[in-house]
Amino acid sequence: MGHKFAQRSRHSSHHSPYLWRETYCIYLLRRTYREGCKVKNETVSTLSHLPEPMIDLIRRTLCGETLVNPAEQFEIARARTEMQRRC
Repeated sequence: MGHKFAQRSRHSSHHSPYLWRETYCIYLLRRTYREGCKVKNETVSTLSHLPEPMIDLIRRTLCGETLVNPAEQFEIARARTEMQRRC
């Protein structure tokens, strides 16, 4: 079972070249599966309502990237006071 992102662009239905056309960006989480010899797709969720950074995190996670909290990876060995930082 594979997951993938589909990004569709939808133009307004105005056909006049003098009208400004608005472009919408839709993010979908889709699943690909087989039924016999046919490959089928299913939309699992629409992600368009989420902020862009969250969509990027979901995309990176589904691609197999391990996301780590920096606080868990690093340890503060020595903290400097304000006066020490100025020198």
